[in-house]
Amino acid sequence: MSSKNINLWDKERNRMFWTFVKEYQEEGYSKQEAKKLAKKEVNEVMEDKKDFVNELYNIALDNYD
Repeated sequence: MSSKNINLWDKERNRMFWTFVKEYQEEGYSKQEAKKLAKKEVNEVMEDKKDFVNELYNIALDNYD
């Protein structure tokens, strides 16, 4: 996949993932465990962001009517 095909959500997910991996490693976790924990945390954060955006979209649609 070329960098042109990566959307903003994917870029943010990737940046956040490696930030969390680094933080977990600094806390003493192995790289494997840090990646596992980071993946879980990123999924939770991105789900919250998706829910927030969907809520804004629904509010905008309601106001449009």
